Amino acid sequence: MGLWAIKQNPKYGQRDGSLSLKGYGFVGREFVRLMDYCFYELKKNIVVVFHATEEKDGDNTRLRIKVEGQTKNNVWEPMDLGGFVEMYGNDRTIGFSNCEKYFAKGTRGIHGIYKIPTLTPGSQNDFLTKLFEEYNSKAAEEVAANAKENEAYEQVMQEGSKIIASIKDADTVNAAMQPFKSFAASPDFQPGTERYVESQNRCPRSGIRFQCG
Repeated sequence: MGLWAIKQNPKYGQRDGSLSLKGYGFVGREFVRLMDYCFYELKKNIVVVFHATEEKDGDNTRLRIKVEGQTKNNVWEPMDLGGFVEMYGNDRTIGFSNCEKYFAKGTRGIHGIYKIPTLTPGSQNDFLTKLFEEYNSKAAEEVAANAKENEAYEQVMQEGSKIIASIKDADTVNAAMQPFKSFAASPDFQPGTERYVESQNRCPRSGIRFQCG
């Protein structure tokens, strides 16, 4: 993308033909924009292949994607998965877990080393298809689990709001104490949460100080 960037604006290049600091920034932003467009607009899974280069990491030398300058971080950060391909004995493998040898990235339960099947006449070339299916399946499970948690959270918040709304004076506080005790034990009612702040704001207006805990 470097030559293309310089063609767009000569300020993105230097006299020797390499990218300037502004050029690196522009290329990084354009790469992220391209990835977002392909994924969110075109609904495509994107596979980007890089060579690797050695990079010092403390006392160790590890392999990382070969991309110039700060751009490597702009490329690496938005990726959901990052695998290192190598031969392990007679098998071609891809590793999704960081190790002393290379940087990698695994998310949603995809980690460790996967064996890449050797293609033979008549065999299915579906390794990446199955990998993406596994990833998307686990992503859907996470979304469903989060939806259940949010539903339970909203229910607790509604119950808490009713209790807090009933507080007007010392008598209503005393009447609300028993249901409030069980509600206050919830992790959704701890210092900093919505209903905790609401209770702390409401009680002083009634001349009452409520202490949680």
